[in-house]
Amino acid sequence: MTTTYLEGVARLPARAYEYFALRAAESTFHGLPRAAADVLAGDLALARQRRDAADTLWPRRGRAVAAGLLCESVELSWSALYRFELSSPERPEWASRARALLDGARATAPRLREPRLETEIDEAHEQAFRRMLDATFALDGLLATRMSAPAALARLRWVRAGRTALAAGLAIFVLYRALHEPDGIQAHSTVHHGPEVALRAIDHDTHTNWATPTGKVGTLELTLRPARPVSSLHLVASNPTWNDRAIESAYVEAFLGSRIVARVVANFPKPTGDHVEWSDVPLGGAKCDRIRIEVASFYGLSAAIAEVEIKP
Repeated sequence: MTTTYLEGVARLPARAYEYFALRAAESTFHGLPRAAADVLAGDLALARQRRDAADTLWPRRGRAVAAGLLCESVELSWSALYRFELSSPERPEWASRARALLDGARATAPRLREPRLETEIDEAHEQAFRRMLDATFALDGLLATRMSAPAALARLRWVRAGRTALAAGLAIFVLYRALHEPDGIQAHSTVHHGPEVALRAIDHDTHTNWATPTGKVGTLELTLRPARPVSSLHLVASNPTWNDRAIESAYVEAFLGSRIVARVVANFPKPTGDHVEWSDVPLGGAKCDRIRIEVASFYGLSAAIAEVEIKP
């Protein structure tokens, strides 16, 4: 790492403190020659009025007028800053930087003043107007903490603190949602048949179901948040009312983290008719955060589970 980089890192805490405290900005304000600063503030306010009027008129078929107002705004700001420098004994460096921001815009002004009618505005004028407008907004940003009175700086402190708190809260929320699975029961499967996905096994509706592809076995896994004791699984191991897909046998395992806390080989009767048949798979009250149902064999076309409930 270079010395410059390390020095920059070392200054980060001080920069962060100044961003919120604005002590240097307040000191700058109190160090300004008051009479000259008041004149500058008034001239800049007039310049902003012209700039805002130009920004409003430009998209409303008043572009020729808007161009003239913006040129006046830039010239007024530049002249005001120059006079302030001449009247200030210390010739503040930020005033020179502020004028430098407007130098490019002033060079564009003759070109932007050319059109007298709306029909004379072309793409080059549009680009020149946008560049000049951007320069005036950049000037506002540069002067925001140098020409502001203590009351305005106090408001700016609250605004910055509020924005930072909002951004931090949003970042924490996004991180939480990315890393934290919601409480309750989630279902996932290795395979499924068409639209008959895993979530249909826990939707509290026995007329929807999870199913494996025709002729295939598969695995349904339930995630429990938070972990809890489970005495048994209460489930419908088929797809009423058709009952042409059903589980014959399955390996049921309960996990706490990576450790298996219960393991059962479950056998289910072949469904008859079109009614709903519930079965229970005992797990002995083991505390777990994940339950895996691995189908070993099936009746009919493939395996299915219409609904599964966790019994404490």
